[in-house]
Amino acid sequence: MLSLAWHTLRSRKSAFAGAFAALMCAAALITACGVLLETGLRGHIAPERYSGAPIVVGADQRIHWTEHKKHKVKTKSKPLTERAVLTADVADRIARVPGVTKVVPEVTFPARTAHGMAQGHAWESAALTPFTLAAGREPRTAGEVVADARAGVRPGDTITVLATAAPRTYRVVGVTAQAPPRQ
Repeated sequence: MLSLAWHTLRSRKSAFAGAFAALMCAAALITACGVLLETGLRGHIAPERYSGAPIVVGADQRIHWTEHKKHKVKTKSKPLTERAVLTADVADRIARVPGVTKVVPEVTFPARTAHGMAQGHAWESAALTPFTLAAGREPRTAGEVVADARAGVRPGDTITVLATAAPRTYRVVGVTAQAPPRQ
């Protein structure tokens, strides 16, 4: 059988080269698709969240430490279970960089509403998104919020958010036309 395979290989070199090239291209394509799939599955931030931002600055999403054992030093890291935060002065430092015209800080917090878990955002960060108001207006005071279309509320309704130790009730003053998941 082996001699038959060698004979075929010697007499049909171009067919072998074509089949080999096709197998290599197929392997490269499958690998590339696997990398894209893995990246999509691990992504934590919805792409529409920052669609209006030309540049996004974020914190390191891993915790790093150094271990000293038996006269050896090892540096290790581990992914954070929660999103890392930047200090409050980062926006001011970025604003001082020459050429920067606008800095929009993103304040995100977990929230639980009557409709389940959600992500809350400061209104200033609406500039980063494609959000438009379908009803109502922007919030003007600390007790006002804009809800997304999926929340099932209208301007004038109240919504309770459990983002801190004690629940807080806010007055809904606007509703977005868009309804991204859990916003």
